[in-house]
Amino acid sequence: MTTATFMENFSSDLVSIKVTGDGANVWAYAIDAETYARISEDCGDEDPVDVIMDEYQVGQLVCWGIDESSGCTVSMDVAGKSTLLKIVHTYDGYDIDEAVKDRNLSASTPIIEYNSDAAERLGAVFDLSDLSHVFVDSITWKDITLQLTLPVVARDFDQRKLSLLVCGMDSETELSALTYQTGLLNGLEADIIGVIYDGKKYFFQSECKRAFQQRRYIVGRTDDGWEIDEKVTI
Repeated sequence: MTTATFMENFSSDLVSIKVTGDGANVWAYAIDAETYARISEDCGDEDPVDVIMDEYQVGQLVCWGIDESSGCTVSMDVAGKSTLLKIVHTYDGYDIDEAVKDRNLSASTPIIEYNSDAAERLGAVFDLSDLSHVFVDSITWKDITLQLTLPVVARDFDQRKLSLLVCGMDSETELSALTYQTGLLNGLEADIIGVIYDGKKYFFQSECKRAFQQRRYIVGRTDDGWEIDEKVTI
């Protein structure tokens, strides 16, 4: 058996999941008061973004940008056979059978469940203690592809154990308040981030093409909550 033949046989025995759509990748970088003071004034020959990237205290990807309700395409490849999956939304007290019936889907329709009660919470580990300024960087793309390969061979794969994993943007955390609640996520509610298979979480890698907009903001803590800082231009 040649190396090429071996690799072809190996890859055909895998299970992969792919999601395609459009949206915006958003990142958040919290900075301290000293860094904020530097970028608020003339940085000389330094780019304020470079200063932030060198000195930020905590950073996080806010979202990949594809909402589960956006009409995105979800496909599953098992041993080289690709199948399109319909997302079916469930929650505690509203199971998959009820959801399928309400959607008027036939029993043979390929589906992937999204249980909103199993969602991650945006900003659950984003610590803003003693930090009052956050740089938010957003790039909007026409084509986003999220993809992962499960560590299970096709012959052992059980689709009943597969569900979609999302991150809820309206999570009542400070990161949610300074992005979602200030309107910087373009209405994104539930960001697709991975899948759950047999009780374990697996996260997507992202490939993005055809960017058409980049927006950058400084968001600051005020007595009335988080607000976009109009005094600083990035």
